[in-house]
Amino acid sequence: MGEGLAIEFEEGSAEGELPAIIRRAQDEARLRRALAGLGYRQVRAQYVRQRQAGSAQFVGIEGELPPPMEFVRDWLRQERKRVLLRVRLTFLAVMATTIITGLAFVLVLAILD
Repeated sequence: MGEGLAIEFEEGSAEGELPAIIRRAQDEARLRRALAGLGYRQVRAQYVRQRQAGSAQFVGIEGELPPPMEFVRDWLRQERKRVLLRVRLTFLAVMATTIITGLAFVLVLAILD
């Protein structure tokens, strides 16, 4: 029949352990959640301070290995885009609602005249 997908494990790893790429993806997801838990402003402030001090690792996430500064920089960029998109969509929704309300008001005035 069909052959199963063969997953190669790192040398010296136990058969029950996950491949390195999956472990790394899980670690990155955990770090992203930890950074999100701190919040954009706090992470940005700490990032700027630590970058000016010349740190290669971002220190400030309790219970986690410190991520590289490049990882935090990339997260900050992605988070900024996400926040700006959310604000932009909210603004467009409010603007559309205002225009529709104004048109309805003009329509009611035209009908009452």
